[in-house]
Amino acid sequence: MIRFDCLHKRYGRKTVALDGLSLEVPEGIFCLLGPNGAGKTTLIKIACGVLLPDRGDVLFNGESIGRRTKGLQRLIAAVFENAENAYGYLSVQDNLMYFGYLWGIPGRILRERVDYLLERLGLSDKRKESFTKLSKGMKQKVAVALAMIREPRFLFLDEPTLGLDVFSAETVKDMIREWAGDRGRTIVLTTHNMALAEELGQRFAFISAGKVIWQGRKEDLSGLPAYRVEYRITVRGDVPDGVPGKREKMDGLTTLTVSKGELGPALSVLGKAEIVEVTKEETDLEDLFREVLR
Repeated sequence: MIRFDCLHKRYGRKTVALDGLSLEVPEGIFCLLGPNGAGKTTLIKIACGVLLPDRGDVLFNGESIGRRTKGLQRLIAAVFENAENAYGYLSVQDNLMYFGYLWGIPGRILRERVDYLLERLGLSDKRKESFTKLSKGMKQKVAVALAMIREPRFLFLDEPTLGLDVFSAETVKDMIREWAGDRGRTIVLTTHNMALAEELGQRFAFISAGKVIWQGRKEDLSGLPAYRVEYRITVRGDVPDGVPGKREKMDGLTTLTVSKGELGPALSVLGKAEIVEVTKEETDLEDLFREVLR
């Protein structure tokens, strides 16, 4: 459990990054969403001990990040958007080994983890290459490996798939799911990629101007006013009278658009009609996000 307790952070006299933000983050994958300048990156940097808040605190299972104990910091890792968290003159492998030794991981275990992460992230053939020579996508994968090398309990991911090709992004998403599946682990994901958030998120918070404006579970999203769910029933030929819903005809097919409550009655009235397909359409997370921010 991570608890953000009434955090305030101001840059200069006018720029307010966090304005009394309070939030509880349980185990699993928690998506923190908001427009540019909402305070997401500032929040993560405070949680990791990189920045100090003006007021407030961050508690990890009841322990304050303000104490900065090595035991707590060992449990926290992050991947930031710019992915420049490695030494450029060291090779990929040496970066992983160096940071692993800094965190006190025994040699044999560290070598096994390095080999596993390099293989899993498709970096094995780059292990001897210096970090500076890597592409942006490769640097992003190294950043993910560096965050995971010490197997943290609390993992902050700021745009973790940025710059990755489709296959690499799928690998990282699979690793995130696996990581969150272990009991006691919490992942905080910030992203502008709504498809990624919708795919991975279990709980969500929308923030704007340094404040939480909505939070809840994935299933709670359906309770937002902007949420809509409709079913499209495509039938070959004409549709009998008495069937509810909006109708569209094209190329010998009739498509009915019905609400959730109308679905059962529509299917029962259709009877022996030749149903080609039934599809479900839901409001996506991006539309909900826009509605909440209005």
